[in-house]
Amino acid sequence: MLQAKRFCMIKSRHRIIFIGNHFGEPRSGGEKYNFLLVNILKKRQYWVAVITDTDIPVIMKGNIVLYNIWYVVKLFNFRDSIILIDSRLHSRVFLFLMFVKMFTNNRILGTVHHLTWGQRKTVLFRAADRIIEKIFISCCDSIIVPSFYTLKSIKEISKTGKSVNIISPPISAGMNDHKLPEIKNNKKVEILFVGTVQKRKGIIYLVESLNYLRNKDYHLNIAGDLTFDTDYVKMLNKYIKENQLSEFVSFLGPLSEKELHKQYLKADFFVLPSLHEGYGMSVVEAMKYGLPVIVTNVSALPYIVKDKINGMLVPPENSGAIAKAIDFMIENPGERQRMSINAAKFSGNANSEENVEEEFIKILESIK
Repeated sequence: MLQAKRFCMIKSRHRIIFIGNHFGEPRSGGEKYNFLLVNILKKRQYWVAVITDTDIPVIMKGNIVLYNIWYVVKLFNFRDSIILIDSRLHSRVFLFLMFVKMFTNNRILGTVHHLTWGQRKTVLFRAADRIIEKIFISCCDSIIVPSFYTLKSIKEISKTGKSVNIISPPISAGMNDHKLPEIKNNKKVEILFVGTVQKRKGIIYLVESLNYLRNKDYHLNIAGDLTFDTDYVKMLNKYIKENQLSEFVSFLGPLSEKELHKQYLKADFFVLPSLHEGYGMSVVEAMKYGLPVIVTNVSALPYIVKDKINGMLVPPENSGAIAKAIDFMIENPGERQRMSINAAKFSGNANSEENVEEEFIKILESIK
């Protein structure tokens, strides 16, 4: 069902239509980001309508033409408005966006968490996705990105003078949550991963690394949504069972903020072996709790983590390197403590919700 709420009578340019894949309980950092932006609009009493893929009749979802026609028809209810759209829909809505630019007075504000064309498996798919992402970017009147890395990625494929604005996500955990890891030789070391359980997060390489660490006293907790890619979750569970790793790892599923807070406080360090990240919200969250982090040396992550200073960088898709870094963290609690202090200091520069609100509204008001 179409979700729309009118908050006050204001001029039509301030009518906002948010278009995204999902809107509800956020399942990922990107969805948290979108959820925050829409809530800012509601707080500021903009007229807001939310349209998601869940509103589209099932019969239309499998046909790209019907899919885009559905959005065009819906648009007639919201003419002369600003469309706030998530770039992760780019491959499905690019025809709709081209229609908007050619035949309507609507303006488009895109949120681009990260580009995806470089992650496609074949040269053909990469080339096609790159073209479609360029179309998405060219259709936007203004773009919001979470990091300098994403801004740089956009500039590399689109040489236009497009307005691209960095608004890094706010991190709610406070410095009061910071704790130094306990240095006790008889304590089981607690390792934490937070994120949607999907292939892009590289979790299989983290699980594979546990084969090298069977003689260590540790436990890995994987917290995050398990419904995004159920085949991937089944593959992980099968691997864990076949390699007799069940005693070392647990899937916690999605957690409430209160439950996640407890996991961060319980953990000794954090691991995110992603293949690609537009920002790395969970990494900054972990650092806010004073956790040293192990992350892959890809995309936005090296902008956050400095090797052997506030964490450790490892090459992607390398379970041996991940195991070596985990072993270092386990065996060197003094180094872990030093990196913990630096992690907490670095995360003190994280954005606040107040700053995000002011920056977002300023960008929105600049769209004519």
